[in-house]
Amino acid sequence: MKNGNIFYGYNISLKILYILLTLYIASIAIFAKLDNVAIGNMIFLVLISYLIVHEIVFQTKTYYFNKELNLYFMLLIFAAISTFWSIDPDSTIEMSKRMFMIFASLLIIYNILKKYNFSSALFYALFLAVFTNFFIFIGIISVSYETYFPLTDRFIGTTENPNITASIMFLSIFATVIFLMKEKNRYLIILGYLNVIVSYYMILMTISRTALVVSLGLIFVLIIKTLWDPKSRGYFLWSSLLVLILAIFFIDINTFIKQINFALERIGFIFASLSGEGAEHSANERVDLIVGALHTFMNNPIFGTGMDTVKYYMGVYAHNTYAELLANSGLVGTTLYYLIHISLAYKAMLVKNIWIKSYLIMFILSLLAYDMGGVSYYDKLTLTMIVFASYIAEINSKQTDH
Repeated sequence: MKNGNIFYGYNISLKILYILLTLYIASIAIFAKLDNVAIGNMIFLVLISYLIVHEIVFQTKTYYFNKELNLYFMLLIFAAISTFWSIDPDSTIEMSKRMFMIFASLLIIYNILKKYNFSSALFYALFLAVFTNFFIFIGIISVSYETYFPLTDRFIGTTENPNITASIMFLSIFATVIFLMKEKNRYLIILGYLNVIVSYYMILMTISRTALVVSLGLIFVLIIKTLWDPKSRGYFLWSSLLVLILAIFFIDINTFIKQINFALERIGFIFASLSGEGAEHSANERVDLIVGALHTFMNNPIFGTGMDTVKYYMGVYAHNTYAELLANSGLVGTTLYYLIHISLAYKAMLVKNIWIKSYLIMFILSLLAYDMGGVSYYDKLTLTMIVFASYIAEINSKQTDH
C-alpha cells in the first residue's frame, strides 16, 4: 500500500510539473510585453521551486547537459568576460545577467524534457499563446494596451513588436508539426492542424516578411506528409472546415485580402532595397544598421566591442543577429553561437524518421533566415525551441536504442 501511495503521489506530482512547464513556456509569449514580463518570471520561480521539491521528495538526482547548452554557457561566459573591454560596460553586464537567466531557464526545461518526456507541453504552451493572440485579434479577449503597431495595420498582440508575435506563431507551427508526428488522438490531431492554419493566419496579420516566408517551409513539408497519409488528409480536411467556420463568423474578407497585398508589397521592398532601388524606410534603415555594425566588426574582428554595445554607437540594435554578434563579440562570440546551430544540424542528420529529420532541418534553416531580420541570441523563446529541437533530435537519433 505504501509503494502504491508513493506511485500515486509521483504521478500527481508529474502532472503538476507538466502544467507548470506548460504555463511557464506559454507565459514567455503571452506576457512578453515589458510591463508583463514579471508575471512570467513569477511562474518560472514557482516552476523551479516545485521542481526542487519534486526532486527532493522522489530522489531523482540525475541532471543532464548537452552540447547546445554547453555552447550557450560558453557564450555566456564570453559575454561576461567581454565587460573588461566593452565600450559600454553597463550594457554588457546587464546583457550577461539576462543571458544567465536564460541559460538557467534552458537548463531547467531541458532537464524536465530529458527526465519526463514532456515534449507535448511545448505544443500546448504555444497553442495557448496562438489562440490568446487570435482571441485578442477578433475581440473576444479585451486588453488595456494597443494591439497594433503605431500608424500601421500590423497586429502586435501580446508582444512589443509584430515581428516578435510572428516568430511566436512560427515556433508554434514547429512545435505542432513535431506534436503531430507522435499524437494518436484524432481530436488532438485536428486541433494541431487547426493551430497550424491559425498560426499562419496570425503571421499574415502581423505582416512579418521573414515569418511569412520561413513558415512556408515547415508547412510545405507538413502538406507533403499529410497528402502521403490518407488518415492525415481526413484530419486536415476537418481542421480546414473548422477554420472556414471561424472565418465566416470572425474574419473580414476585405481586411484579409488587404493584408495579403500588403505582405507581398513588403516582401518586394526587401529585394528592392538589396538591389539599391528601395523606397521603404524600414528596409533601407535595416541595411544601414547592418552596414554600420559590420564596419565596427572590421575594426574589432576577434573579440568585438563588448556584448550588447551596438546600440551604444548606433542608437538601436542591428536588427540582424550576424551583424550584431560580429560587432559585439567578434569572430569568437559569433562562432560560439552558430556552433549551436551546427551541432543541432548534426543531430538532425542522425534522426531516423525522414519527416522529423525534414522538420528539424527546415527549422534550422528558418532560424538562420530569421537571424537576417532580428536578433536571437538573447530571445528566450527561440532558444527554448532550439533546446526542444535538440531534445527531439536526441530521442529520435539512429544512435539511440529504444
